[in-house]
Amino acid sequence: MQILCIFMILISSVAYAADQEKLVFLNWPDYIHPEVVSSFEKKFNVDVHAIHYETDELKEEMLLANDAQGFDIMVGSGISMLQYVKRKWIDQIPPQELPNYKHIKKRFKIIHPTLNNYAVPYLWGTLGIGYRKDKILYTVDSWEQLFRPTNILRGKIIMINDSRDTVGAALRLCGYSINSTNPNDYDRVFHLLKFQRGFVKSYSYIDLEEKSPIVTGDIWMAMMYNGDALALRKNNPNIDFCIPKEGTNLWIDYLAVLSKSRQKKLAFAFINYILLPENSAKISMFLKYATPSETADKYMTKEHLNNPMIYPPDKILDISEIYRQLPANIIKKRNNIFMDIVHSEVE
Repeated sequence: MQILCIFMILISSVAYAADQEKLVFLNWPDYIHPEVVSSFEKKFNVDVHAIHYETDELKEEMLLANDAQGFDIMVGSGISMLQYVKRKWIDQIPPQELPNYKHIKKRFKIIHPTLNNYAVPYLWGTLGIGYRKDKILYTVDSWEQLFRPTNILRGKIIMINDSRDTVGAALRLCGYSINSTNPNDYDRVFHLLKFQRGFVKSYSYIDLEEKSPIVTGDIWMAMMYNGDALALRKNNPNIDFCIPKEGTNLWIDYLAVLSKSRQKKLAFAFINYILLPENSAKISMFLKYATPSETADKYMTKEHLNNPMIYPPDKILDISEIYRQLPANIIKKRNNIFMDIVHSEVE
């Protein structure tokens, strides 16, 4: 309730300033290069005002609180953007407003064909395991080490606070698709997560600051995204990352303009600016995530392009999956399993 109250005050202040040249950008924290934002602001004489969300669930609450009003641009996963299309929260893309869309690789345009008219691929990456190689003296190359940990990891693990990622990875370890629609597959997943529960310190997104628990050594292993692992490594070179050999989730984040935006022309101009190859390259190298742009390579270093943590080899991509839309009964089952585990007592 407190979050919603703060949010409604924020929306009111945004609405009050709506006549100013101002763009409201709903995004993950620190998920764009600040120089790209500042150069756009200077070029177009506009203030890009960022509002951040810490989890997909919180983003959903923020959008539902005011029927997605008060925002101009949003970052979201492909699976969430498909839902927003159904809810009519995001606007169709006028092709003439995004000439730089031509720089997006074809393979990213065919993953979610419906989104081609509504959202633009922004960044992509993988889900995997970050760990302290100075603390864990054995090979980490499988979801097995995360879900069936050894005793030295008791209380030393952080799992992402998201049923899609946590349950999806467990499904992969069990030999099933991360998009399984077979209810029986989830019985095995439940027991796997129940066993792991006693080793998990918390279900949350890993802190990326200098005092992050995996930097200090309070945590030795965590489910995380590849770019986050690279960001953390800057604070401690003993942090390593693996994409498990069973395969993983290949995720893509998208940019979209909100249907109720009052600054649509400027909003599309901002997305078009991000799609400039030199800006796509700058964002990719800053955040350590891969760009879907096919013309940004010449602006990026060989070290960045040849880093398998950023651009995994084809053999990994071939066994990895994109999240797909699932039947309501399966979504409910996954959510119930996750909530039962998260709120259960540690044995």
